[in-house]
Amino acid sequence: MAKYTVILTHAGADLDAISSMYAAGKLYPGAFLIHPGSLDVSAKKLTNFFGEMLNFIKLRELPNSIKKNNIGRIIIVDTKIYARLGEGKELLKNGNSEIIIFDHHPQSENDIKNAKIIHMDVGANTTILVNLLKRKKTVLNSFEATLLALGIYEDTGSFMFPGVTPEDFEAIAFLSIFGINMQIIRRFVSPFLSKPRVELLKSLISNVEEVSINGMRISIATATMKRYVQSLSVVTHRLREIIDSDFLFVIVRSQNGIFVMGRSNAPEYNVKEILLPIGGGGHYNAATAFVKSKSVEEIKSYLINKIQNSNYQILKAKYIMSYPVKMIDAKTGIKEALNIMVKMGFSGLPVTENNKVIGIISKRDIEKIMMLESRNRPVKQYLSPNVFVVEAKDDLRKVENIMATNNVGRVLVKENGEIVGIISRSDLLKAYFIKNNRINTETPSNNLLLPSKEEVKNLIKATFPKDINELLHLIGEVAEQTGQRVYLVGGAVRDLFLGVKSLDFDFVLTKDATTFGKILEGRVGEKIKIYEEFNTAHLVYKGYHLDFVTARREYYNKNSVLPIVEKASLKEDLGRRDFTINAMAISVMPGELGLIIDFYNGFSDLERKTIRTLSTISFIEDPSRLLRAIKYEVKLGFKLAPETEFLFNKAVELGVLTNKRSSRITNELIELLSADYTAQAIEKMEKRGILKIFFNIKHLSKAKKTAIKIANKYIKEFSSNPLYTYLLILMHNKKESVIIKKLERIDVKKKIINKILKSEKEIKKIKTILKKKDTFELFKILRHTDKSLIAGIIALISNKYREEVAKTVNRAYNTRNLITGKDLKEIKLKEGKQYQEIFDEIAYLHSEGKVHSKKDAISYIIKNKERYDWNERTNQENRR
Repeated sequence: MAKYTVILTHAGADLDAISSMYAAGKLYPGAFLIHPGSLDVSAKKLTNFFGEMLNFIKLRELPNSIKKNNIGRIIIVDTKIYARLGEGKELLKNGNSEIIIFDHHPQSENDIKNAKIIHMDVGANTTILVNLLKRKKTVLNSFEATLLALGIYEDTGSFMFPGVTPEDFEAIAFLSIFGINMQIIRRFVSPFLSKPRVELLKSLISNVEEVSINGMRISIATATMKRYVQSLSVVTHRLREIIDSDFLFVIVRSQNGIFVMGRSNAPEYNVKEILLPIGGGGHYNAATAFVKSKSVEEIKSYLINKIQNSNYQILKAKYIMSYPVKMIDAKTGIKEALNIMVKMGFSGLPVTENNKVIGIISKRDIEKIMMLESRNRPVKQYLSPNVFVVEAKDDLRKVENIMATNNVGRVLVKENGEIVGIISRSDLLKAYFIKNNRINTETPSNNLLLPSKEEVKNLIKATFPKDINELLHLIGEVAEQTGQRVYLVGGAVRDLFLGVKSLDFDFVLTKDATTFGKILEGRVGEKIKIYEEFNTAHLVYKGYHLDFVTARREYYNKNSVLPIVEKASLKEDLGRRDFTINAMAISVMPGELGLIIDFYNGFSDLERKTIRTLSTISFIEDPSRLLRAIKYEVKLGFKLAPETEFLFNKAVELGVLTNKRSSRITNELIELLSADYTAQAIEKMEKRGILKIFFNIKHLSKAKKTAIKIANKYIKEFSSNPLYTYLLILMHNKKESVIIKKLERIDVKKKIINKILKSEKEIKKIKTILKKKDTFELFKILRHTDKSLIAGIIALISNKYREEVAKTVNRAYNTRNLITGKDLKEIKLKEGKQYQEIFDEIAYLHSEGKVHSKKDAISYIIKNKERYDWNERTNQENRR
């Protein structure tokens, strides 16, 4: 007998639960949708209106024959906790049914065991199932699309809750194809409040107590109701829209007990963890508890104490500001001020006079002034005197309020009476996106998606050599001794997570790398090169190279090859790098080793194998990054992010690789042509138009593509030089003048160019010899071919003769000389070109097995004496 499928959800089902059940029914056609028994108000209205179309069935209506023995599969949606299940949970006691759960709630100890759980951290549970329907290319009607959309809109707060994810938007986009009735969505998701709910909301507003704890704003609203008001969550949501706080708790006393609703505005403010000890559950940003054994005052006291004793961290001004602050003197001309702002990417600068900040000058104001007059007057004439200052310890909300209330674009940050930073509108905006990535130098915290400090610390210990592990601790101690912070940055961080061995380690110091280097030299017992003019230090330690630099910002002048450097913050230093995967840092400070700093989501891109620039003009600022992007594509197997690929193509179109000659560009190109992955790199360069720029090759011929593909095999076999090999292949069949011009353009040495030109001629000779089938001539020419280029020569020979040439090369290279010039002189052979010809002939015969020793060789020469040029006396003797 066929086994049946049933679909269950939690008691007090909401719209998301109902939508999830219906979606599961589309995934498992013929399944029974078991009515959960109890519904919230919105879900009850929905089932009243569309009950017949929903096709729910009461558990008692399910035939006993099915209940007892014929349920092969139980689908559970929007919960994985047995106690939360509505009607039908007793079906799980059978024990013979497969249990599959679709849920978006965090894991807990009470989760159903022995179940297959499909979990996604998304805003709405319905999202999981809708995206599966999308993958199956399911066709829906308008009602079905609207029904499924209801669950998503409800649980994401119409896409305004913090837990909204790209997957939620993806699901709605799919449903929109079939037509979502937005009037129905509005009616059910944003219902008008009934009179009892309005009265409850009024009572809660009248009894809101606000508490500030460690810079966090906590709001606790209390009320008493004679009888239960349905959809308390709706009232809480409306109150949440009115009150601006980090935590909101609604405590409502009824005849049966006390309802506690918790809401928060950020992932780190986890209300589920707060309510869990008093029987609560839910999400990090929305949780509920029902308490019988405590009073309202006891619950309030519990909530405040719990938050006070938790290590929640506030995004303070000091963590989002840009520093050090770039200031200009009041006498500075507006043209120079504009020039500074353009080069450094600033929209405004503080103006000082007699070491005191007297105002702010904005880029926008200068541009307007310069349109009206051409005089280069001092900035003092045009600055805004409104200077607003916050303390370094002030929170994000205070900074936001000052900017909004006073309509200013930037505020200064003060600590211990000194200006230490500046916050612009863009800094404020970025702060909301990096809220989980912030750096707290007192109590550091991690992005929730990043590996923990302990995980990274253990990875460092397991991956880095013992000598480097020991040195890291010393580096952290010396940095602390010099009153600054030190971070491992760049490629070593990237390679650590990729499991790639590093020989070079780059570190950033927040204040002064030279002072640090001098002290480290005394502690480590090794000579450290100090570069005062660049504020850097370099250490070679047991074969490893360690570079220490001071955090800096860079900008370029017109036609400048190297950037102009100024001191900056770690954030700015990381922001000047090429790609996000190279813009991560790991703290090396005592007690913090392993803490990841990731302002630009580099770790996420690393996991997605994505190459992404940090700036829209990144390739224009440094064109060598184009070649570096290709290197990471082929070496690491990564892909360019769509926007980065667009910027890449635009930079190539703009001719940035030909606008200026740069050692960075040539060095990156040479590296691409000298590696195991060169064949793939050349393929990428052809596709992206870079071969055209450097070698005037728009499309590679079929023969060259084949040669490039197989070249690495012969490079390894004959220890040829990869660079010479691939340059020879790319330049094959081009005019000598073109070869010289193109290779000189990329700084190839004259000696190498001459080798390539010679090899070109040898290839032509070899092709002629092969047609004549002259094995001795082939042996002879290959015997004297430059070993560093032989792989390229073989690769360029047609497939018909390639293996023959390769075998001949092996014979020519591996055949030892049986005779020397001294041997030939002793038998009175005249010196000259014939010596080399004799050496080649004897070597060939030796490789053929016709001559085995020096004695055999001398006998052969004498036997064939008429072919050689002898000294006169010997010839006369021979004539006698």
